[in-house]
Formats: sequence, structure tokens, C-alpha cells
Amino acid sequence: MSEATHNGEWTLLDAQGGTAVAFTSFIELDVTNSGQVTSYPVEEGGFINYNKTQSPLEIRVTLGFQGSNSDFERVLAQLDEYRREAVTLAVSTPSALYESMTLQSFSYKRGLQNNAGMLVTELNLTEVRQVAPQSYYVALNPTSSAKVKTGKTQTKKCCSILRMIFGCSFDDKEESATVGKKDGKSASKSGAKTAGKAESKEDKPSCG
Repeated sequence: MSEATHNGEWTLLDAQGGTAVAFTSFIELDVTNSGQVTSYPVEEGGFINYNKTQSPLEIRVTLGFQGSNSDFERVLAQLDEYRREAVTLAVSTPSALYESMTLQSFSYKRGLQNNAGMLVTELNLTEVRQVAPQSYYVALNPTSSAKVKTGKTQTKKCCSILRMIFGCSFDDKEESATVGKKDGKSASKSGAKTAGKAESKEDKPSCG
């Protein structure tokens, strides 16, 4: 309610500092400022602030409205919105400004003794205590932080579908093919050498 100003008038202000609801007369104001004291026995000389707490401020305001039935319906709808929503109001009087109040409940009446053309409402407001948020910085020791296990790292070579079917991988096939080629070359070379030796022996004239 930072924008609310104490202008010394009997009025009800909204969160923006404007008139919360237009009324004809400000009939009555009742302020209750109370606290709570512990009901347990206290040692002699041990009565401190901890044993006594301050209760939220409670204000009862009685307002009068004159107008048509549609005017009364509009006023009651506005008050019911203040009751349902989380909004704060302020009660301004010539002597004090009561800020950060919220409408907890309200009642109204109309009767011949109170003039049937007048709507009398009674508003019950309760103080909303707000404190500034506090933040704390906690320095963590990096050496004391627990290590997080990320699981074992698998180093096995992935098998292909062909290996699962035929029982060998492309590398094994290539190695076998390479070995086969080498063996073939060695066999052809050895065969050629043997055939050459045989031919040389046959062509060599014999000594008679």
C-alpha cells in the first residue's frame, strides 16, 4: 500500500490509493489491537518477548449506501471481490491510516427501521503482516562434495548383425582373405620354384 496517502478523510482505499468503494456515509469504526500471552507458567524473572506475541490488527468498518437496487448489487459485488481476492486495502481516518488490511468477511442489512432505501454494510478487515524476503549465501567446499557415480564405461567392440549371424566380423573376413591371398601367393611361388628345378634337371644332360 505504498501509494496510499493519509488525507485525513474517512474513506476506504484500494491498493493504488484510490477509493475502494463509493459509499454515502462512514457510520462506525472499531479497532482491535491485541496480543497473546503464553498460558504456561513462567519462571520468576523469565518473562521475555518470546512469551508474548502481537496479533494482527483487526478493524470493523460500518458503511452506509443510498441508491437503487442495481447500485446495491454493484456495491455488494465489489465487496465480494475484495473478500475473495488476495488484495490489500487501507482505512483512512482523520487521526490514522491503517494500511495492509484485507477484507476477511462482510455482512449487510436493510430494514424499515434503518430506512429500506439504505444499505448498511459491516466490513471485517484483518492486518496482513509482510516482511522483506531474506537470502543466505552458503559457500560449499568442493573437496567435501560427494562423487557421483556415472556407471561403468564399456570398452567392448560392438558386434554387427552379420557377426551375430555368421559368427565373424568384416575384420575377421578381411583377415582370413588376406591370409588366404598370402598362402596362395606362397603356394604359387613354391610351385613355380619346384617346377623350375624339375625342368632344369630334365634338360641337364646326363653324364654317360
